[in-house]
Amino acid sequence: MSEMFEAVVVCKPEGEVQKLVEALPNALNFLVREVKPFISSVVVQANRDVNFDVDRDKSLALHLSDIFEKSLLILYDNRVGFRFAALYENAELMREYNAQDEIWVLLDDSGESIRDGRTFSLAEIEIDSENEYECLQTTIDIGLAALTNSTEVSLSDLKESVILTQSPTNQWT
Repeated sequence: MSEMFEAVVVCKPEGEVQKLVEALPNALNFLVREVKPFISSVVVQANRDVNFDVDRDKSLALHLSDIFEKSLLILYDNRVGFRFAALYENAELMREYNAQDEIWVLLDDSGESIRDGRTFSLAEIEIDSENEYECLQTTIDIGLAALTNSTEVSLSDLKESVILTQSPTNQWT
């Protein structure tokens, strides 16, 4: 099953974020979900036949960072391996994260990741056709760590909370 979503994550309780989102003029386009206690996502509801509305997403991330100090815009589409995150602080873009930021590890002969060994960048693994690698930290994991100052929240956690907001008719293809 393909997964595609756009969301903005903030380090605030779901109820507090919900109140703010309800006051937005386009509130019907957003759903608020708890990712972990005190970490919430504002998920864009959109027909998944339509590409990301990056301008709207950036505007939402800027607005939320102005109110809550920090926010992380996340765009995810596993159909094409696209992962993007942008960290905003006090209504300013602080950093964008893309595939070049991801951290990869070598797989051993049995296909298990060597997590205590050397890490590799995407550029390094692209030129190595003899070995197999696994992504240890995705772009989104790295962005979430920067937002939360912790590695306790991951892309998997975010996907799990987002799945609760998706309707089979308009979100997942």
